[in-house]
Amino acid sequence: MWRGLAGYLRQHHLALVALFIALGGTSYAAIERGSSSPGRLYACLARPYQTLNLTSASAICPRGQRKISWNRVGRPGARGAVGPAGSKGDTGAVGPTGPQGPNGDTGAMGATGLQGPKGDTGATGATGPEGPKGDTGPTGATGPQGVQGPPGPSTGPAGGDLTGNYPNPTIASGAVTTDKLADGAVTNAKLANPSLSIKAGTGLTGGGSIALGDSGTLGVDPTVVQSRVSDSCRSGSAIGKVNQDGTVACQSTVPSVSDQLFSVPSGSSPSAFAVPSGVSQLIVSLYGAGGGGAAGNPVVPSGGGGGGAGAYAQGLVTVSAGDVCTVTVGAGGLGGSTPTTPTTPTNGASGTASSVACGATTLTAGGGTGGLFSGVGGSGGISSGPSGFMGVNGRAGQGAGFGCNGATGGIGGIGFLYGDGGAGGVCSAGPGNSGGNGAVLVQWLSP
Repeated sequence: MWRGLAGYLRQHHLALVALFIALGGTSYAAIERGSSSPGRLYACLARPYQTLNLTSASAICPRGQRKISWNRVGRPGARGAVGPAGSKGDTGAVGPTGPQGPNGDTGAMGATGLQGPKGDTGATGATGPEGPKGDTGPTGATGPQGVQGPPGPSTGPAGGDLTGNYPNPTIASGAVTTDKLADGAVTNAKLANPSLSIKAGTGLTGGGSIALGDSGTLGVDPTVVQSRVSDSCRSGSAIGKVNQDGTVACQSTVPSVSDQLFSVPSGSSPSAFAVPSGVSQLIVSLYGAGGGGAAGNPVVPSGGGGGGAGAYAQGLVTVSAGDVCTVTVGAGGLGGSTPTTPTTPTNGASGTASSVACGATTLTAGGGTGGLFSGVGGSGGISSGPSGFMGVNGRAGQGAGFGCNGATGGIGGIGFLYGDGGAGGVCSAGPGNSGGNGAVLVQWLSP
């Protein structure tokens, strides 16, 4: 995510690359806006003071200082490893028991059990006295059938599976059922239509009349049914639509970058930024305000010193949807006022810091200090933040030369897009210029 945003920032000039150079345990880094060389940065190294002063390719460093240079953009780092899979969640609670279902149908009656064995014949009893005459017994069994008599007359209504009257009855409708037909008794020749008609539906081809016992073929109609996918999308995009002929229409999967710029000084009322839904990280870029330039001093005599530029800070902040971050935009320091008497020139006021606070994480880009009426330039602002943030201290304002030979006051420090230091006033009691206001840029990947 970070690398993709960094590329976006470079293309849209929304942020600057921060440089860090270690000198004797102290880190100084800065970017000179408007450098004559787009590919390299140049600076004068003053070893006794452990300072690094940005300059241009054609400038000559003061005596005792050595010019150094480096590339603006480093090589991209290796892609990090994929994090481990999360642990399996706990099993959910057992749901409530559902209502009892209706009673099922009564089952079939079971088979009759086996008959028990016949008991032993008992002993013959004594002959009893003769009883009274019994009732007439039942009719005996029917005797065998006699010889067939002569045929009767062939008249009268037909019965059973027949209908009509003799001597010409016909088979009754529905009388011949499946169980009355012998296997193999019906052949194609005995059917009124010995073939089967198959109609191909939408998206199919083939079909037609097929003789019973034969097979037919149905196929897919490629003019109606989508063909197999024969195309693909390059990295960074996905298939959004499959066309009829199997080709695909691709759509980008790279999320868009949204941002919100805060550029009006907050004063005593900071702004609130609510984290949008689906956002888990923010990139915040902060620009401190510049210090004001001092008024000119005709007594010394000297022009006023230029105000220092505000610092620059940038960092990645982890957030949750619905979090509210407090955003403070620094205000530029006022320039020194015109003296009412030759002995009362005033210094430039310091610019205030820009900051962003999201929960326990706070990043700050300090404001530059004001220039002095003695001709000394103000100091640049100082950045601060959590481990891993990028911070660049502001450039100091330039001092003014002595004498009132028409020379202007010191030039204010150049800021990073925002927060320039104000220029000092001229020697003839001229007022100093106010420093530039700071700004805060909040960016995030839209889900």
